[in-house]
Amino acid sequence: MNTSHIVLGLSKFAQSSLQRGWGRLYLLLFTLPTMAQTPSDSLMVEAEYRFASLTQLWHNTNNASGLSLDDSSNRGFASVGFSHRGGDYHRVQEGGAMNNLQFLTERYQKIGKYLYSYGKVDFNLGRTKDRAFADQYRPYNANPYQSGSAIAGSYDHQNLDMTAAVGTTDFSGWRFGLQLNYQLGDLSRLRDPRSRSQLLDYRLTPAFSYTMGNHTLGLSGYYDRRKEKMGPLVTVQSDATLTYYLLSGMENATGTIGGYSSFNREWVNHQLGTEFDYGYRSARFHTLNSLV
Repeated sequence: MNTSHIVLGLSKFAQSSLQRGWGRLYLLLFTLPTMAQTPSDSLMVEAEYRFASLTQLWHNTNNASGLSLDDSSNRGFASVGFSHRGGDYHRVQEGGAMNNLQFLTERYQKIGKYLYSYGKVDFNLGRTKDRAFADQYRPYNANPYQSGSAIAGSYDHQNLDMTAAVGTTDFSGWRFGLQLNYQLGDLSRLRDPRSRSQLLDYRLTPAFSYTMGNHTLGLSGYYDRRKEKMGPLVTVQSDATLTYYLLSGMENATGTIGGYSSFNREWVNHQLGTEFDYGYRSARFHTLNSLV
């Protein structure tokens, strides 16, 4: 068994690492995080930025009204990175080696006197090799109705994940918030039979909270719509013996010779959910508990 994972970085956060020779590494494998500062920002190094993020407990919930409950200064960062994963310790639907290029940025910002905001953009693209029986996203622990070929091939992916949240300040103990999550994806197989799966997923989450002294109660509810669509499969070469499989869960698979020629599927998932939060804050102690 052989596994490996490589993430090499050039960091503006840690200039001392550059001085020790990281700048001589191949620039094909890199990560370039940079601080986004404005005159109203709090100047901080990487350790301070990470510590501030870890102490923002409400940011880990679905309740955007908690943005003003966290001690959040204006700050942000951006990074570009490349990663490589390889080895034979993986499941067949996950694929083998994968190369991935990622751009990630986020921002905390107070808007005027009454609003706090947060935004994040995460874009990545790459290629996975030796993947089979998985022409859709999330082959495990999700939609049981999958499809794919037994012939392992390479897949190209492009994913865009965006988050935008806004929360109000205190109005007689009441706070209100709204969060939008938006995701686009494109997954293309590069070997016959060639498939292309397109993903659209968005979630809208309104929320509110009420503070009484050191105690805060919060409630949020969300609607999530996920749509994944595959058009007809195509082939570069005509091969009547190609078998395409439909997977229907519980280890059931049906293979059809030449079945790829008429394949056309669409999966739509609607999900409703809610979350209840209780927080307690004092000079020495801060806790937050959530029930989803």
